[in-house]
Amino acid sequence: MVICAPVGREGRCAYRPLWRWAGELAGQGLQVLRYDHLGEGDSVDVDPAADQWQAWLRGLGQATAFCRERTGARRLVVVGLRAGATLAAAADAGADELVLIAPFETGAAWLNELRLAARVKGGAIHSDGAVEVDGLHLSSATVTSLEALRLPALDGVGRALVAGSKSARFGQAAERAPFPGLNKLFKDAHVNEFPQGPLDRIAGWILQGAAQASRPPPPLAAAALTADDWTETTVAFGPGLRGVVCLPRLGPPRQGVIFGNTGGDPRAGIGSFGARACRALASSGVAALRIDFAGVGESEAETGWRSHVYETSRLGDFKDAAAVLRAHGVEEVTLAGVCTGGYHAVHAVLAGAGFDKAVAFNAWLVWRSGDRLESTEHRAALRPEDMPLIAQGGASLRARFMRMTAGMQQALRLSWKAMRPDASAVGVRRAVAEASRRGVQIRLVFGRGDVSTRGLHADFHRRGRWLTRRPGLSVSLIRGLDHALFSRESQAAACAELFEFLGVAGKARPSAEPLDLPDLEPAARAPGGGMSAGLPALTAPLR
Repeated sequence: MVICAPVGREGRCAYRPLWRWAGELAGQGLQVLRYDHLGEGDSVDVDPAADQWQAWLRGLGQATAFCRERTGARRLVVVGLRAGATLAAAADAGADELVLIAPFETGAAWLNELRLAARVKGGAIHSDGAVEVDGLHLSSATVTSLEALRLPALDGVGRALVAGSKSARFGQAAERAPFPGLNKLFKDAHVNEFPQGPLDRIAGWILQGAAQASRPPPPLAAAALTADDWTETTVAFGPGLRGVVCLPRLGPPRQGVIFGNTGGDPRAGIGSFGARACRALASSGVAALRIDFAGVGESEAETGWRSHVYETSRLGDFKDAAAVLRAHGVEEVTLAGVCTGGYHAVHAVLAGAGFDKAVAFNAWLVWRSGDRLESTEHRAALRPEDMPLIAQGGASLRARFMRMTAGMQQALRLSWKAMRPDASAVGVRRAVAEASRRGVQIRLVFGRGDVSTRGLHADFHRRGRWLTRRPGLSVSLIRGLDHALFSRESQAAACAELFEFLGVAGKARPSAEPLDLPDLEPAARAPGGGMSAGLPALTAPLR
């Protein structure tokens, strides 16, 4: 079975649920392949001007060929979700059976959703038709392909199941099934729900008539990618933790950086910032390890199926990750992260447990037990004063005045709060003062006006001046830096800050250039030319 995941925000939201489901299916005797589309997750980039849709179609074909070759399977099922379901229906990938979960009937239907999201959430629709939203960048060539896409009927497929769609477009041969709770799956990754019932019913449909393998498949090596100046490999370490270590090919690294998760999103980061930053660092001689914290991405949780993104200590995760880097000769370890990842990086340094350097991007430094996660979300809420911007395509004077007035009122509230810090803020201030006396180095980077600056101003005075008065601490405010580092411009600015902090010269800008597929080591090449998201790439039957 090949799982064809969604892309962009929906792909990140579905990442851990699909990982969990793959494990359950493996326990029932199936061999399951999960992979990242080119330009997504841990896979390598595609040319920014290329037609991504065509690249993804080829990637799915390579994924199914990989399964046939490596497993000897006589029956192959492709399961697609949302845009991945549309891809599975459109591809000529040689599948015997298809499962399409809430597919878009046309490429235009998907584009309409993305364009609306771009207008509401601060994305971009370019003059050439290219769309950017939530870290997903669709080129104009991709948009052209999608505009022309109309899914065919599935009458030529051996068996087909369409779940969560009432459309008659897929022909009479396709079986139908409901998929209740789909919207709960696509809540933000730190609060979404695992749709156990619908997925169990789909698994039952797939397992009908499934033959038992006569012998187990051959073991697979850890997924790996190799470029001219870096090489990276999936790693498992600690109590069920997983990540990707990216090493320079220039020589033994002295410095290393550990990236933690942004919220509940997988290790590659939103807009693949984590993956791109790691490769930029390794290109300049710095080892980098991006990890999934316990209960996030592909790492096991101590209890339940995931962990709280703030209230779970990550100190042990960082210690186990540091041991991985030190095994490669790294002497100096810096912790880094965006939003909650930055929060945990700073607090690991404040704990005085062997770490003394951290870089945090758009991070709240004070978490108060009982706070709602939504209060620190990176998502931009749709406000009443934004409606003229969406309806008219421009800013009305009334909307501008309302924003200015609200901003002034908020600044006064935050200043008053900073003069009367509560117990949580006082506790963090004490920890910062003590860490400063120990000689730690912490750089805090914020986008001007980002939601995280509310915490900076409220807990540490305007522009964090309480912090900047402490030796070893610095605060950077960068205009236009988006919260989760969605855009290539924000990613470049963030990497420049990181490189300056490390004292490293080199490729401070994440590369947008794709690898030539022949440069990948043949024995380690993953489907679609990119790294498989699974550890191992193929989830074999547990028995």
